[in-house]
Amino acid sequence: ELGKSEITLRVTYGTDESPMDVFATYLQNAFSSLKGLKIEMVATTKQDRIYNKQKNGDFDLSVTRWGPDYGDPTTYLTLALTNNNNNYGHWSNTEFDSIMEKVNNETDVNARWQLMIDAEKIMMDDLCYIPVFEKGTATLQNTKVKNLVIKAVGVPYTFEYVSK
Repeated sequence: ELGKSEITLRVTYGTDESPMDVFATYLQNAFSSLKGLKIEMVATTKQDRIYNKQKNGDFDLSVTRWGPDYGDPTTYLTLALTNNNNNYGHWSNTEFDSIMEKVNNETDVNARWQLMIDAEKIMMDDLCYIPVFEKGTATLQNTKVKNLVIKAVGVPYTFEYVSK
């Protein structure tokens, strides 16, 4: 489509961010099997990747991660809004922005959920971000411990109501 037989893409990643450094190596190996694609690995620190490379658009692909701040899909969806400071790729889609505005104002939970599904579909169809994996944790709890609150996002444990 580009009229070229070969292209080079820079993959920027942080060497001080496990497992992102391991994942970047995986990507390099996976991409190397694609004919005509050369990969240049740009190893840097998380600070440099975010505040110099990404914020200034100095990347082709960037291996990064985002942890949810709260238990709602908007913690990820709002990253792609045209005016979001963390939208380093400067992806912009007016239909997406419009749907997300409706999400902010929708009071019916089922309608709001459907709007978020519609917004996510636009993001994924346009490949503005390519989610690859999700980190998780497992918790082993003694049956004598009661009322330990374990949260999937935010501060992982609440000990306020714990008893033994």
